Amino acid sequence: MSNVSDIIEQFILSTIGEDDSMDLSRNELATYFAVAPSQINYVLSTRFTVERGYIVEGKRGGGGYIRLYRIDQGKDIIRAVYDSIGTSISERQAVHLLSRLLTEDKITEREYYLLSSTISDKALMMPIGVKDELRANILKSVLQKLMQTKRS
Repeated sequence: MSNVSDIIEQFILSTIGEDDSMDLSRNELATYFAVAPSQINYVLSTRFTVERGYIVEGKRGGGGYIRLYRIDQGKDIIRAVYDSIGTSISERQAVHLLSRLLTEDKITEREYYLLSSTISDKALMMPIGVKDELRANILKSVLQKLMQTKRS
């Protein structure tokens, strides 16, 4: 018999279907499955990772809404990562994306560490909202250059 995490994962997979993204309410899912919202967080953070081809983005406000993106595996990974970045991104999400690029041999280990430190909360000393927007812009700029140099 499947455990509750397996059941929640299968529910989310069947709900997203062929779509590239979907919005979920953490609280509604928790109520539906009669679990704590932290159980939903656990499933999302362990089963819907960048390494497995997903990006989970928290949306501010709205009672715990999150957006789940599927990275198109047929698409160039650099383009897929670029397309997955909205107008802002947290340090944790950005590091996951960089980790995926490292795993796919699109950046070197040295580039991973340099970029990770460049976009860290410690390096971007400003309010969170502004910090997350700046981080997204920096990552997009770097990814644009990677896509340009890859073609050359």
